[in-house]
Amino acid sequence: MKTKIFIAVFAAVGLGVLPVVALAQPTYLACVLDGGSVGPVRINFTTDESAGTVSIHIVSSGHSRTVNAAFTPDRVLVDERTVRWMIDRTNLQFSRTIKSVNGTEYGQCEIQKPPQRAF
Repeated sequence: MKTKIFIAVFAAVGLGVLPVVALAQPTYLACVLDGGSVGPVRINFTTDESAGTVSIHIVSSGHSRTVNAAFTPDRVLVDERTVRWMIDRTNLQFSRTIKSVNGTEYGQCEIQKPPQRAF
């Protein structure tokens, strides 16, 4: 009996009768934050919905970190101890809120091709 059920489910998936959730590959974003008086700040994000993380790379300082993130249909949200990030998945705008001064800066991202790897 179990064998027949397994074969039926396997066949249904293979024929596309049952939906199969495909996990997205990481998305690479090159972004520019309007840094106000300090000028534009380049920030690269790597969003990985299947892992529930975002890697943040501040280009000018070389500082990188990977943090937990929440993924909704239209936003990616990161809430760190001192900074809150929001990336809009529909128009690729993003914001950085520095909690200590409750100040928010805004920027724009572009989707980048995944890097070519040698191994």
